[in-house]
Amino acid sequence: MTVDFLQSGDILSLAELEKNCFPDAWDSQSWQEEFARPNFFAIGAKEHGVLVGYVCGVSLFEESELLKIAVAPSFRGQGFGEKLINAFFQAAKTRGAEKMFLEVRESNVPAIKLYEKHAFTPLRIRKNYYADGENAVEMVKLLDKE
Repeated sequence: MTVDFLQSGDILSLAELEKNCFPDAWDSQSWQEEFARPNFFAIGAKEHGVLVGYVCGVSLFEESELLKIAVAPSFRGQGFGEKLINAFFQAAKTRGAEKMFLEVRESNVPAIKLYEKHAFTPLRIRKNYYADGENAVEMVKLLDKE
């Protein structure tokens, strides 16, 4: 497995993986718009050259936001998510971030447990945050805590 920064040339692979992981997936156009943002970055995990997971977000001054993390269903439970989230923390710190935020579906218990394992704490519930009406849990982490 290799873990490295992704570029706009990876958009088609990202969009395909995204479709396999989320019902409300970003399409290629959405990914292009994100990569055009100067403070956006994405990190991917590849197995034999094939993208099997990614994490992406933005960093601005002392804050960073983890926007998405996904691992292909057939590669879950093998440590890809751990490697990706740790690489993301390091990249955010390198960009000067001291605090990180994220939103996660209230029903996504495995993700919430992963985030809590990495010292994220719930900040508040955002009612009807997702298009289907589900609430989001907003979480925060100080980056010097592990």
